[in-house]
Amino acid sequence: MKSIQLHEIKPGMVFDSPVFIDRENLFVRANEPIKSSDIEKLLKWGINEVHTEGKAVEAEAPAPVRTADTESIRLHNEYDVLRKNWTTVRNDLVATGDILKANMRSLIERKIFNNHEIIEQSQKIVTNIFQVPYYLLVLQNLVISDNPIIHHAVRASVFGAHLGRAMNLSRPRVQELFFGMLLMDVGMFFVPESIRRSPTSPNPEDWKSLRSHPLTGYKVLVNDAYVKTSLAVIALQHHENYDGSGYPRALRENQIDLLARIAAICDRFTALLEDRYHRTGMVPYDAMRVILGAEAGRFDPILLRSFLGAVSIYPTGSLVEISTGEKGLVLGCSPEKPLRPLVRILRTADGKAVDTLDFLDLNEKSSVYIVRALTSAEMGVNIVDEI
Repeated sequence: MKSIQLHEIKPGMVFDSPVFIDRENLFVRANEPIKSSDIEKLLKWGINEVHTEGKAVEAEAPAPVRTADTESIRLHNEYDVLRKNWTTVRNDLVATGDILKANMRSLIERKIFNNHEIIEQSQKIVTNIFQVPYYLLVLQNLVISDNPIIHHAVRASVFGAHLGRAMNLSRPRVQELFFGMLLMDVGMFFVPESIRRSPTSPNPEDWKSLRSHPLTGYKVLVNDAYVKTSLAVIALQHHENYDGSGYPRALRENQIDLLARIAAICDRFTALLEDRYHRTGMVPYDAMRVILGAEAGRFDPILLRSFLGAVSIYPTGSLVEISTGEKGLVLGCSPEKPLRPLVRILRTADGKAVDTLDFLDLNEKSSVYIVRALTSAEMGVNIVDEI
């Protein structure tokens, strides 16, 4: 039997021989279309590959089912809200970066740290996240700050607030999460710049310095910024891992604060998307594969599942090719069907631009599926111009 990686298996695929999980357990019978729920079960069980003696065969690909008229009206209205607020909410994020940068500088220089200014900005951003549909799209190609620590902090905080909302945390609690995540990397400013900007992997001494930043940041926030310990703990624990392999205290499972466990997922996912001095950033789909696969043990599995349901296996903002040949932009997904996102079609099968708002909800037909994730260069588009 040959092995097939799970990420290569798509809903609607058909094999001419049975597909097995292992030698004793059948996954699907020959000529039986694979359903998204089948794949989701394997993801949940931590299974990364299946086995078969056969090969994938072409299944008839019916035309995609478009959303009904009433649903289409709802989607158009939601997208219109995004467009109307686009400039304002992006400017709010840049302003958040500016405010955070100024206050971080004051904190490092032992000057006045304006706690309330950051709290007020956190409330504004979280209100936008709750009110503006498809909010994660506003992060596309947005330079929030010329300081990479600030840029990362704001982006990660947006993902954290998005996850908190998906978990049905109260708005005040989500605001606390956003505020705490904005400040979680303050300790990095006390790591020598030569280490932070090194184009090579850290040596043991450099790692020691880097791994000191959570505790350093916690002390600074509590003693100098007068941040509540219940929120400063995010800085202290956001590099603790669920399996006990993290730092600074090798805590595990529920020994780690809930908000810090949320921050750990969003911090890592955001970092994988970003260019760093020693590597280039990943497309969102590849970043999601990393945290669901090789690094899954580092994160709370329940929260990780919630994150998948909040942003999709093809995260919001991903460019994708559909089995119909069309190409589009992922807007989001329902929590129960993270493999079947809502897509706005941008290009027809013959490559022509779609000038009108055309939505495809993959929940409507299991035989229509995403073939692959694309980069902007591969698709030949500028996402912001398309939105």
